[in-house]
Amino acid sequence: MLHIRIQSILPILRNHPRIIPFFVILSGMKSAMQSLPEEHTYYVYILRCNDDTLYTGITNRLDNRIKEHNTSPKGAKYTRYRRPVVLEYYETCKDKSTALKREAAIKKMSRSQKEGLWISR
Repeated sequence: MLHIRIQSILPILRNHPRIIPFFVILSGMKSAMQSLPEEHTYYVYILRCNDDTLYTGITNRLDNRIKEHNTSPKGAKYTRYRRPVVLEYYETCKDKSTALKREAAIKKMSRSQKEGLWISR
């Protein structure tokens, strides 16, 4: 009976990917959860910190993550003591794996190469 109710609301949930019903988690119905869409866009971003250092990271919610870096204890430990931070550059990636690889490549770049990413735009 519960399975029928979950299936009947899945079309609604597909339109709201950030809503995860508590009863689905508790009931352990992973098949219902697997049919929910994921956020597919990931961002690789570079922040300029207050001390003029650069910080590179990835996220799937860019606006929220920058707010976290500036105001929340959830921001990275590195940026927590170098506030405020300013977004200098970002790229979109199709998935988390691609974003992680791009982040690693950017972190290997010199400072001038990183700055060249947004100066060339």
